[in-house]
Amino acid sequence: MAITAIHPGEHLAEELTELEMSAVELARQLSMKIRPIKNNRDYREALKEIDRLMDARPNTPEGDRLDVLVTFVEAWEEKHWPIDSTDRV
Repeated sequence: MAITAIHPGEHLAEELTELEMSAVELARQLSMKIRPIKNNRDYREALKEIDRLMDARPNTPEGDRLDVLVTFVEAWEEKHWPIDSTDRV
């Protein structure tokens, strides 16, 4: 039976790097405030953020942020570009 030497430093350093990157990303997201959309610039920024978050998992901070931003964008679009629902046929 051969005994394989384990070098925990190699894998641990790799795992810590991933963990640290996740922590930095979470801190960045938590530090970003969600604000109402007040103008076209805010609208475009919200669309960019939605695009970035499209793969977010439900019930995560990213998924919750996506839900809120989509709600704000829908409200902005409804107010500024309403769709006429009357049937003209």
